[in-house]
Amino acid sequence: MENKSKGTIVVALGGNAILQENEKGTYDDQYKHVMNTSEQLYNIWESGYTLVVSHGNGPQAGNLTIQQEDGAAHVPAQPLHCVGAMTQGQIGYMFQQALQNVFSAHGHSIPIATIITQSLVSADDPDFKNPSKPVGPFYTKEQALKLKEEKGYNVKEVRPTGERNWRRIVASPEPIQLLEAPAIEKLVKSGIIVISSGGGGIPVTKDKFGVKGIDAPCTCLLYTS
Repeated sequence: MENKSKGTIVVALGGNAILQENEKGTYDDQYKHVMNTSEQLYNIWESGYTLVVSHGNGPQAGNLTIQQEDGAAHVPAQPLHCVGAMTQGQIGYMFQQALQNVFSAHGHSIPIATIITQSLVSADDPDFKNPSKPVGPFYTKEQALKLKEEKGYNVKEVRPTGERNWRRIVASPEPIQLLEAPAIEKLVKSGIIVISSGGGGIPVTKDKFGVKGIDAPCTCLLYTS
C-alpha cells in the first residue's frame, strides 16, 4: 500500500447515480454503475487521498418500500426507517465488493467497511408537515394520482417535461448529529475506506427513553460535524 494520505476526500453519490430512471433496477443494473464509480474512486485514492464514500438511496428505498407493501399479505411490512437501514446494507455491500475487486485488480489490499449510520433529527422538523423528498420510481400523472388515492401517498410533479414526471414525496428532516461520527473518524484515521451515511443516515429521534427510528429520509447525502 503506497498511499501516503494528503488528506480525506468525502465523495457523495446520488441514488440516481446507482440506478438510472430508464433501468429496471436489477442487481446487475446497479452493480454495473457501482463498478464504474469504484474505478473513479480508486483513482482518487491512488492520487494520495483517504476516502469516505456516501450515497443516496431514493430509488432503492422507494422500490424496497413497494416490495414491503406488496408482500404485506404474506409477511409484515417493515417501516421506512428500517428500509433505510436495508438500503444502506445493500448499497454498502455493492460498494465494498466492487472496491475490493477494483483495488485487488490494481494490486492493492485495502480494508473497506460500511457503517450503518443513524442521523439524529428533531421530531418537530417542519418537513414532517410539508414533505419534500422524492423517493422511488417515476410515475405518470395518472399512476401517481392513483397511488395517492389507493395508498395515501404524497405525490408531486418533480420535473416539467416527459411522460413520467411524478414521484412519491416523503418528509426529509434536517440532520442534527451523526451518531456514528466518532467510529467513522477512528476508522478513517486508521486508513480504512469508509462507506457511510447512506441516504443521509437513518433518521432517529431521542428522548428520555433513548434513540428510536422515525419514518423519513434525511435531507442530505452526508452530515459531518
